Amino acid sequence: MEDCVKETYDVGHLAPEQTDFGVRISGDSMEPLYHTGDVAWIQKKDSLANGEIGIFYLNGNTYIKELHDEPDGVYLISLNQKYRSIQVLESDAFKIFGKVIGKCKGAEISGFH
Repeated sequence: MEDCVKETYDVGHLAPEQTDFGVRISGDSMEPLYHTGDVAWIQKKDSLANGEIGIFYLNGNTYIKELHDEPDGVYLISLNQKYRSIQVLESDAFKIFGKVIGKCKGAEISGFH
């Protein structure tokens, strides 16, 4: 995410007070809670509790997923049942960007498209 295009918008009351940045959602892996075009509000964190939803970097891709720290390993879980869990291996390039603390529809942000 460090290399991606960054844009600044006035979001007023749409973002929770603790928000550090927003991420546009693309895809259906986190439906029914998050949909393509939604903006997830992120609080920067280096670690998350088991079961929290966050933004993650894994081997060149960025994901919004639920973190599961199980006895047999760490997994990134989709809310949409049609997607399989992704196991994070010790050899993987993995980073936690932060915790999802809210969302809004992209259409609610003036000038956002």
